[in-house]
Amino acid sequence: MNFRAKNAKKLFNFLQEDLRHFRSSPGDVRLREIASKNRSCYRRLRKELEELTDHGLRMLKSLQRPGANVMQRLAVQLLCKQLDQAWTYFNRSWKMQDHVYVQYLELNSFQTRFREITNSLNTVEISLREFSTSATNIEEANTLLDTLDTINQSLGLESTKARDLIKLGQDLLDDHRFTVDCVQPKCTELRRMVQKIDCMLQERKRILHKFLDLMDGIDAANKWCNTALNHLERTVESSPRSSLSDEDVFSQIRQIDYLLSKSRELKLRSRRDFEETFEELKEMLAPQIIFAVDDALDQLEAVTMQVMQAREELRSRATRYKKFFT
Repeated sequence: MNFRAKNAKKLFNFLQEDLRHFRSSPGDVRLREIASKNRSCYRRLRKELEELTDHGLRMLKSLQRPGANVMQRLAVQLLCKQLDQAWTYFNRSWKMQDHVYVQYLELNSFQTRFREITNSLNTVEISLREFSTSATNIEEANTLLDTLDTINQSLGLESTKARDLIKLGQDLLDDHRFTVDCVQPKCTELRRMVQKIDCMLQERKRILHKFLDLMDGIDAANKWCNTALNHLERTVESSPRSSLSDEDVFSQIRQIDYLLSKSRELKLRSRRDFEETFEELKEMLAPQIIFAVDDALDQLEAVTMQVMQAREELRSRATRYKKFFT
């Protein structure tokens, strides 16, 4: 009985010493090693105490027989009571210390994951800072947008990890208030980083889509000019002005009015439109794009004048339907 009691006490003291050492041991792996070691000691000690208790109860039962030594019976009863009190105290202390294990392990895991995620987010941010939105044609712009989509996928993965870690951080704050000074700033930093990088990404996408709008505007203006010139050429070839009836004049004016209405739908109608709508692109546009804008606007202005002149000539020839054009 005394040997078993001394052995149990030795295990108990060893465990208490390791619990004190646990708080000053850095590193998730080291913490887990200590926690595992201490839990193993706890199981060994519990087994020792259970065996010791069973042995004491058997001894006590044997000392209940008539003629048994009364002093021995009282000594065993006292030891059993002390053992029960020691077990109750130790079990309560162990639960508290095991809770400390969990707290430290969760906090250390949180900090490790925080470093990993912030390193990954910094890598995404650097790639966006080095990303150029300068394109010289539609194909280059689409290629750049594809690259941004790839970056966006990486950001999406890290954002998901960040949200999961923020949730874990909130759970830590709810369960372990002592972590507030460590966890709360890191959760705030994760939110800030994700929002900042997402804004950078969306801004670069917006600029590239704006460039594509400009290229569409140039293309639409050129197509309108070609359509208008072809229309004027066909009407002159098919119906000389001198042979037009009033009905023909009215029909052609309607066609020209339709052409003019389509020109008002163009994204790029004048230099004022360009200055107001695409001002932010001017500094990053390649010279050939600026030339293309100037050429498109010059042609648009010239063709519009031709169309308006053709309409005025037709209007001056109208007699029966003149009231429609005043």
